[in-house]
Amino acid sequence: MNILLEKHEHLLMKLILERYAGQPFDEEHRADIQSETLSGAQLHLAFLSLRRKGYIEAVKKAWGERIYFIPSPQRFADIQTQFYPYTPVLLDAEMIHVFHESKPGITLDLLHVLAYAAHQGLALTSKGTLHKRIMQKLSELSHLQSEDLEGLQLQYAHPEIYPLHTAVILDLLLCLGLIFQEPQAIMINEERLYAWLTSTVEEMNKVLFQKVIERYSQNNPVMQHFRYFMCQPAVQQDKWFDITSLIEWMRDEGLTSSYSLAEIENYATAWLRILSGFGWGDSGQLNNERLAFKWNVTPSDMLDPNPCKDIPSATEKFYVQPDFDIIVPPNVSYLNRWQLLCFTEVRQSDRMSVYRLTKNSVTEGVEKGLSISALREFLVTESISGVPDHIDITLEQWNREIGRTRIDEVTLLSCDTEEEGHRIAAHPLLVEHIEQIGPRHFIVKHEGIPQIRKALDSLGLTAMKQIGGPAHDIINYPLIGTIPNQSSMSTGCLEHVDCTQTTTQGLVYSGRNMHYFEKDNEIAESQSLFPGISQIPAIWYNSLRSYHTSTAQTIIEQAYAWETKVLLHLQGGSAEFIPRKILSNPWEVEGDLLSGEKGEIRSVRRMTTDDWDEMKLLLPEMV
Repeated sequence: MNILLEKHEHLLMKLILERYAGQPFDEEHRADIQSETLSGAQLHLAFLSLRRKGYIEAVKKAWGERIYFIPSPQRFADIQTQFYPYTPVLLDAEMIHVFHESKPGITLDLLHVLAYAAHQGLALTSKGTLHKRIMQKLSELSHLQSEDLEGLQLQYAHPEIYPLHTAVILDLLLCLGLIFQEPQAIMINEERLYAWLTSTVEEMNKVLFQKVIERYSQNNPVMQHFRYFMCQPAVQQDKWFDITSLIEWMRDEGLTSSYSLAEIENYATAWLRILSGFGWGDSGQLNNERLAFKWNVTPSDMLDPNPCKDIPSATEKFYVQPDFDIIVPPNVSYLNRWQLLCFTEVRQSDRMSVYRLTKNSVTEGVEKGLSISALREFLVTESISGVPDHIDITLEQWNREIGRTRIDEVTLLSCDTEEEGHRIAAHPLLVEHIEQIGPRHFIVKHEGIPQIRKALDSLGLTAMKQIGGPAHDIINYPLIGTIPNQSSMSTGCLEHVDCTQTTTQGLVYSGRNMHYFEKDNEIAESQSLFPGISQIPAIWYNSLRSYHTSTAQTIIEQAYAWETKVLLHLQGGSAEFIPRKILSNPWEVEGDLLSGEKGEIRSVRRMTTDDWDEMKLLLPEMV
């Protein structure tokens, strides 16, 4: 993106970048931005112009206070690259000691957590948190661990209960809208899930990265600049580059504020670890302990505002092995992986994953609404070499056994004698609501169920694992057999997923919150910065001329009130002057005198009206 800005807009945009990077700032902090060569009026007008052009947006708090911000990570990245193009220092791979290798990827972690939620549910305690056994299982499912996130000082809900990495995974799923919280459980959003699973890994990673870069990081300008410099177009995939030299370059550009290099390096180390933990690159060091990093994605593409550009769909098939293992190469679609996870166990979760068919896993799939005939058809269609004959025979055998019997929880009416039982059975109002199962009926005690299951297995009548009944409604595995309202979705495209904002409250207290406030599209007219302009004599700003002392003082005071310049004819020539302070008794004005052909030479002067003979009020061109 080529940013076309006028001279004053360009200067102001650079001042904003230096001071605030892409962080929000209020009216008071906006007024703090000053230039040695531009008047306050020129800066105000340039700011209004940046707002009209969409480089700066605003929201309004309930009491009317405005908050300004650069509207998106993509826009900030473009502006930063235009003003501060960074050229990385490349390194030889043989020089690097890797201290944190890239993990298989956050997309796999999210997939397996979602599959667990589909199978087992995510029930909540009375406090609204997950049960301990569920959290333990979620922790085992993810490659991302809490040590990958240490050093970023993330704050989140229920830290005494949730491990850090579990909180982050749940936070991502909530913010993406893939899950939502009900009073008693966390549920899966099937339509959102379908859009997610039919997207490519590249698209998923873009959406995730654009959340992570703002949501799980320190909200200060220096660290934000550092994160985005790592993603500039000159930084390449699969190339080691010197992170410490980047920090030194930021210092030389005046972008490190009051932070020491050691402080920024400590933050950088923590940020590199999270990038590796999410599966986006390798973190390393040189022998002299200088930091280094290697992306395994193209970083500038990760901030591309068009996630649906020409990326081929994942069409690779999987392999059904004779030992009941299913080999899943990297380019197998996530929708197919999701289907596999309905009826297999995860043996290995990596770039090359291994799932396994077992009787237990197939039974769980059947309980969740999958028929074995549909399972067999799916394996035949999506596997690269079909299904070995003996596995097909085994599946047919399981089909004859699984689900032939069922254990239901029921409430039984008991009586003392058979005669009482006859009377109850004959009562016409009870006929439709009761079923006599013996002279005085029988009860299946809960503690006897494991022994009953074993006996049924030996008879070839394997019972369903899940116990039916009113208290145990069976919930089908999402996206098995039916696909949700596809007409309302763009398959394989995540444009509908807002990467920086969400209406769903996550668990992590971080990231932007501008979407909670009312958007403010009201932009003041330029002339509103100069109240009373129609009441002053036009000659004041049309002609360079001499004035009586009192009039000259009034013109200076008007320039001071409007924060604009005056042109003064001094001994030796004319120069622009910016009044910064007016003193009385005696009357004097202090400010910046700008000389030289382009007004580039600044000197602070305190003067009286005797120091010039002619003057003119200078109004910015946009007025």
